[in-house]
Amino acid sequence: MNQKSSKEFPGKGWKYFLWGVGLIFLLYMSFGFLGVPLAIRYLLIPQAEHYLQRKAVVDRIEFDPIFFSLSAGPFKLFEPGASEIFFSFEKMLIDLDFSSLYKRAAIIREFKLEQPFVNLIHERNQQFNFSDLIRNPSAASPEGSSSGFFFEFNKIQISDGEARLEDQSKSKIHALNKLNLSINSISNFERENKNPAILSLSVQINQSPFSMKGKIKPFSPSKEADLAISFQNMDIPYYMSYLPINLLLEVASGTISGDTILNYSQMENGKQNLRLEGKVGVKQLKIVNRKGEMMLLFPELSFNISPSQLLIPQIHFSRILLHSPQFNLARDPSGNFNYLSLFPSSNTEAAANGQKKQEKTAFSLLLDQLEIKSGIVSFYDHSTSKPFQSEISHIDLSAENLSFPPREKVRLTLSAQTFDSGKIALEGTVGLSPLLADLHLNLNKISLAEAQPYVPEKIKLFLASGQISSSGDIQVAMMNDQPQMTFQGNLSVDQFATLDQLSKSEFVKWNQLTFTKVNMGYNPLFVMLDEIRLSDFYFPFIVNADGSFNVSDIFGGTSTDTEKDKESSAPGESPLRQSFKLNIQKVSLEKGHLRFMDKKIQPNYFLNLNELESRLHGLTEIYEKPANISLKGKLNGQTPLQINGKIHPLAEKFFLDLELQSKGIDMSSFSTYSSRFLGYKIEKGQLSLNLKYKVSGNHIDSENSVLLDHFTLGQEVESPDALNVPLKLALAILEDRNGKIQLDIPVKGRLDDPEISFGATILQALVNLLEKVVTAPFSHLGSLFGDEEDLQYIEFDHGQAVLTKDALKKLSVIGNVLRDRPQLKLELEGSFDQKKDAETLRQKILEKRLKIEKFSALQKNGISGINLNGLTLSPQEKEFYLKALYLSENQSFPETQQSSQKELTSEQMKNWLLKRIEVNSDNLRELAVQRALIVRSHLIETKNLPGERIFITESEKMKQAKSLFNRVELRIK
Repeated sequence: MNQKSSKEFPGKGWKYFLWGVGLIFLLYMSFGFLGVPLAIRYLLIPQAEHYLQRKAVVDRIEFDPIFFSLSAGPFKLFEPGASEIFFSFEKMLIDLDFSSLYKRAAIIREFKLEQPFVNLIHERNQQFNFSDLIRNPSAASPEGSSSGFFFEFNKIQISDGEARLEDQSKSKIHALNKLNLSINSISNFERENKNPAILSLSVQINQSPFSMKGKIKPFSPSKEADLAISFQNMDIPYYMSYLPINLLLEVASGTISGDTILNYSQMENGKQNLRLEGKVGVKQLKIVNRKGEMMLLFPELSFNISPSQLLIPQIHFSRILLHSPQFNLARDPSGNFNYLSLFPSSNTEAAANGQKKQEKTAFSLLLDQLEIKSGIVSFYDHSTSKPFQSEISHIDLSAENLSFPPREKVRLTLSAQTFDSGKIALEGTVGLSPLLADLHLNLNKISLAEAQPYVPEKIKLFLASGQISSSGDIQVAMMNDQPQMTFQGNLSVDQFATLDQLSKSEFVKWNQLTFTKVNMGYNPLFVMLDEIRLSDFYFPFIVNADGSFNVSDIFGGTSTDTEKDKESSAPGESPLRQSFKLNIQKVSLEKGHLRFMDKKIQPNYFLNLNELESRLHGLTEIYEKPANISLKGKLNGQTPLQINGKIHPLAEKFFLDLELQSKGIDMSSFSTYSSRFLGYKIEKGQLSLNLKYKVSGNHIDSENSVLLDHFTLGQEVESPDALNVPLKLALAILEDRNGKIQLDIPVKGRLDDPEISFGATILQALVNLLEKVVTAPFSHLGSLFGDEEDLQYIEFDHGQAVLTKDALKKLSVIGNVLRDRPQLKLELEGSFDQKKDAETLRQKILEKRLKIEKFSALQKNGISGINLNGLTLSPQEKEFYLKALYLSENQSFPETQQSSQKELTSEQMKNWLLKRIEVNSDNLRELAVQRALIVRSHLIETKNLPGERIFITESEKMKQAKSLFNRVELRIK
């Protein structure tokens, strides 16, 4: 019996044990399957609602006590006192590990959340709709404390999540859709946190895909993160309002995409590193100002980011590419550029803050390569009288080694095209600190016509065409804190043409203007050229109907401007002149055409200087070395013109020494001028010029030698401006037997004298010459024939009609004049000295009577064959016959008188007899006529002149016997 009892006892014990275990398991399972969900539903959730002040609704709560997992859902957490959902999810799964019980930590094999949703609101008072939940956050345990809460997640997975953020302060709503998050192996256990957690996140942010993958160590001492971040087509304008600065521009459109790698680490000493690399691209970025005007458009902008430290910050771009960018540069009516308006004006406080910030943060930027492909720059200028618009396209730019602060030289290559297919190319290196540049520039056919709006309004000139080309090297450097710049190369302006806006006619134009071997610089200022060559050029110089000049009208010069120019060009006052150095080896003009037109004359006068060729050698600023100049051309395409001399326009004192020569200019083309100023048309004739001009400073000295060949006046024309001189007589006096007229008109004066017009001075000198020729022809003719004496009269001895030695000399010159000028006629007018000639005639009569007394005595003495005119009287004979004649003349006197007269001396008797001789006006007039006749006869006989060219005249003075001169006066007719 005892044995039986002992055998049954173990069986009953196991039975009770199994029943006990089963009961416990049943209770555990009942509590797990029923108690935990009920506890959560009726205990935990009400407590959570009370704490959160929000209503929570969960449809299903399940706990699997076998696998120690909890699942719930759908779950909804509402806004306080409202029906809007704050947070919800479709299903949540928490799979706990049993080790959580004895490790006193949350060991979760898997946390899974399906279709979570959160509704966030950023209110206008800068509070969030969940701000009340974080007002009293619990104090965190000190870092590294062993009493902290430990956890370990083997896997966290959120699928198909959604979030909504309403930002009332910005009036924007942000939507996150298709959020999928996966984190593997994350733990704050010290033994586990050395292993990185694997993170994978994908979401659509406002319908733009965003993903992040990588490894993180958030609980390790180094707190490392290595993430690959990718985002696509994020709308840039939607996020611009979140920038911390107030921009004066707006982003109208644009998306940003990127594939980057972000590395973060925090060392135990607290030092943080944040490194970024990858690629970021922007598409269709359009930037406008606040008026809605487009300023920038980037169809494609990409950034290749080399490893960069963002916290230092040190940013390194391996490449930035701008594909087909468009820049709109504009200038308003006030002259301000639109880009300047984007930068707010700085004040002292802002500058100070910026300085402090710079002291704290040393920003560094490095860009290996900047590329612009097919760029466009549009320029609009509303500050000009007429709005200006231009465009530079096909801009290709490559810049290497850019940095901030500037370090190395930047290698630069640029090419572009203007709107009319002009080419621009630039290549070389540029440095910013210090400033320096070494560039090669190429310009090819850049249009000048589009610069018309920049021609000042007072200049009435229209740029019809023109192309500028250049090839050369530009160098910039700093010297004593001042920039130095030099250019070496060639420059040309081709196909240049302008129009006179006033007359609607052509003004200056040329085919080609070249500057070869140009070497010019700034600081110091100098220009050195091998040659300036101008070919196929045209320049019209027009005198308008009102007397003004087309050049003055076009360029709108005023007296005030002229005075200012004079003041600015005064010697010793211009620092530019003192520092400016100029050396031009040669200036060449080829195939030129100068056209002169005078509209003040009716009909208008035209003169053309064709086939103009000129050479100017050695033009410098040094006064002692004037340049040699030579010029030749053809007047009206026929008559050669030659100019030679020296010129130095840039000396301290302007210097010019020129000689102009031209032969055979047809005078008929000057009929317009001759009709007005001479009163006659020109029938024919040729003009030859030999002009010499010397200018030194403001002093001018000129010699104007003019030769007229067979100059013939035509029809007489009524003109109030005609010269008031007997022109035909003047021309007859001037013209020699070969039909030539030689005029020498010297002119001297000062160019700065406001009362003197040089052209008017020359004309007045010509008038004076003609008046002198007419009023004193023999004085002029005498100078021509080398005799400075007055040839206007021939003097005779008193009482004589015999040519003296001096008279013969004068008559020889006059005869040569008449023979050389066959068109001249001569009038002779004899004259007498009423007193002295009469006295001399009385003496001659007395002498003749004395000879008659001798002749009579000889006849009485029987001496015959004696010529009365051949008789001579000795002094004794003169005294004898004088006394005899006196006695015979006194026979009628009373005796007392006779006796008294006998006591007179010979001189007294002579005087007594002279008083008794009567010389009347007829005798004197006869003497005057004899004098004229002997002059006429001498000219006819000695110079073989026809008698019909020499006339004897008698004036009213002669007829009235009131003449006072013993001479023959000559008059040219």
